[in-house]
Amino acid sequence: MLAAEWVRIEIEVFTPPRPPNWYRAGWLNQVYRVEGKPHLLPGVVVPLAPSIFRFSADYTYRLRFEPVHYLPSCKVTFYRSV
Repeated sequence: MLAAEWVRIEIEVFTPPRPPNWYRAGWLNQVYRVEGKPHLLPGVVVPLAPSIFRFSADYTYRLRFEPVHYLPSCKVTFYRSV
């Protein structure tokens, strides 16, 4: 659960991606719970390069990362602002 306004995402790829000019790692959605039901907000593209995203921190939320189907073995790290 997060309550941070800023989130940094880093993706460390263990094998070279194909195609070599590929830049998108996947999509990121903010997920709120309202009356016990999850509500998925529209997704944003997550590039392969380290990136910073701003989210509404009015409520506690979760993040959902959906990788592209051709994403090779990798490590995805999330950092939140404090």
